Amino acid sequence: MKLPHPSYAVIARLVLLDGAEEWRPARAVRWNPTHVMVKLQDKGVEPEYVWLRCKDVQRVSCRPPLLLLRLGPHSTAGPSSAADQRSMGA
Repeated sequence: MKLPHPSYAVIARLVLLDGAEEWRPARAVRWNPTHVMVKLQDKGVEPEYVWLRCKDVQRVSCRPPLLLLRLGPHSTAGPSSAADQRSMGA
């Protein structure tokens, strides 16, 4: 099913029948003030769409780490100056 609007990468908390909980990667495809519809899909299986409470869904940030942003993706150097170490929390 192709949706007419964007979806967002999330981690969804599912409570299983035995009471155990499981956090799974998903896509948020619809939402309202209290709930989020997520698309759960395993390879080779039809996707499932489930409404979850907002508190059971966390958006995933795909930003690269700060060090990679500053040094570039192919750099192997770590923070070398005192300023670099301070900015990294050292």
